[in-house]
Amino acid sequence: MTRKKTIKTSGDTELSEVERRVAEQSARLREVSKALKKAREGIEALQAQRDNIAELERYLATDWQADYEADERGEISKAVARDVLGQDTLYDLLEETSEFGV
Repeated sequence: MTRKKTIKTSGDTELSEVERRVAEQSARLREVSKALKKAREGIEALQAQRDNIAELERYLATDWQADYEADERGEISKAVARDVLGQDTLYDLLEETSEFGV
């Protein structure tokens, strides 16, 4: 006959070593499941941006350089959002999206 080790938990409930292990692994499973759900939602949100990603790729290949140079010459108002003209901003974003297969 095998002797059961018991462990006290809050609430004065005693768990055997097996029960404790199962409870701990169940908690881990729930945490990983939550993280996976968030990751799936993030990938779905990114996939919903495919048209924007394709347009940004086209822009980088065609007009980006001319727009960057126009900005350098001061031809674009400071009131205009110019995030896309950062030297590595657009390229890095597109590289990152490709890492997700989008």
